[in-house]
Amino acid sequence: MSNATEGFSEILDRQPANHARNAMPWQLWVVTVLLVLEGLLGNLPMMFTYPIAAIWLAAKVLFIAGFFLRWRAVFVLFLIVGSLHVLAFAIAAPVVALLNLVLVVLVASTKHYFFHSETVRCRQ
Repeated sequence: MSNATEGFSEILDRQPANHARNAMPWQLWVVTVLLVLEGLLGNLPMMFTYPIAAIWLAAKVLFIAGFFLRWRAVFVLFLIVGSLHVLAFAIAAPVVALLNLVLVVLVASTKHYFFHSETVRCRQ
């Protein structure tokens, strides 16, 4: 009987560490909040007059879903699109370019969240 409870307590002891490793980093929470605000206040009202805004709103939804679901392709796509936005707005709108640069740096700093290394030991 004690072996069963010892095994159960080991599982309970491992869950918080595993949960902490899988929790979304604060950087992605900041980026998610900014994407939601930009989508709701910027893209949503404009999409009826500028149809391209609907595409950007859909892209923001994809990015947010990818952050929560740890999709590596979305991580790479966000870095590419964000970097292109930094370059595109660098001269015309430097404040927008700076905000995009901050978003790219925040997402890039979470590489370990998407590409975590797990050591697999083989039985010998």
